[in-house]
Amino acid sequence: MTTPEPDTPPNAEPAAARPVNIGPAQYILAALVVSQLTLTLRYSGWYFDLTRDGLVSIFPMGFGLPASICLYIATLSMLLKGSRGKLLFILAAAGLALTVPLWYSHWSLELSIVAAYGAALGVAGGRLARHSK
Repeated sequence: MTTPEPDTPPNAEPAAARPVNIGPAQYILAALVVSQLTLTLRYSGWYFDLTRDGLVSIFPMGFGLPASICLYIATLSMLLKGSRGKLLFILAAAGLALTVPLWYSHWSLELSIVAAYGAALGVAGGRLARHSK
């Protein structure tokens, strides 16, 4: 039989975890995701021209487009609904991280950097969602 700690009153409730205030961090993450979206839109026209000419493959977009959409939906749901969206952030991070070597191997250093940036934002969003509500 164990004896209770001398400082603990009998039938004491465990301390409740304090919620973390992530309000400002959500808006910073959203601003960074908007900058990633802007970079994606800037380089997508160039990528489509290269794809149309047959110089690069469309295969990296198979991972990049759904992963980017997951990142944007997770960010919007975190801002508008206050929902966590941790799974979407993780899917975005994994999908964009998979595309980094694919973009880079197809002569597109800029798009691989944008994909790595999006993957880092997905990881940051996942960590932020972990500490929210």
